[in-house]
Amino acid sequence: MKRIAILATTGAVLITAGFLIPRVAFADDVTPHDSFTQQLAEKLGLTEDEIQDVMVEIRSEHQAEREAERKEAINTAFENGDLTERQVTILNAMHEVMSKVRNNESTLRGQERRDEMQKTREERDTLVLDSLNEQGLNVTEEEMTTLRETMQDLDLGMGQGMGKGEGFGMGRER
Repeated sequence: MKRIAILATTGAVLITAGFLIPRVAFADDVTPHDSFTQQLAEKLGLTEDEIQDVMVEIRSEHQAEREAERKEAINTAFENGDLTERQVTILNAMHEVMSKVRNNESTLRGQERRDEMQKTREERDTLVLDSLNEQGLNVTEEEMTTLRETMQDLDLGMGQGMGKGEGFGMGRER
């Protein structure tokens, strides 16, 4: 019971810290996040590995919830006739490609990570478009732009980037 209470408290603190602590790296590649993890481990009498395990677990749960919301929003838009079957297929393929890009970025540290995240939207769009076409979807830039605009019109927030897109916008008050 005590472990559950510690993990729940740790989870709540980590989620809050994830939103409040900026992820700006220092010159020696130690982020405020790393320092926070170390301090939290010391305060709770846990190892940094235990804290990291909890963070991974919470992040995975949160990602699963967001993925379910994304799928539900796309399915609803399809059922309402706002999206075509082809658009749903493209959106799902785009999501897979971007998930791989984000997973690759998450393994990088320090300057390498910052450099990768600085890629322009155009470079990312080219990567996504090339990947979609390698899958045989034959998507044009115009089609991808139109789909992005449709998603924004549906208030699903796709493609606006940090702070404006808010993921797929499910469950958020506007």
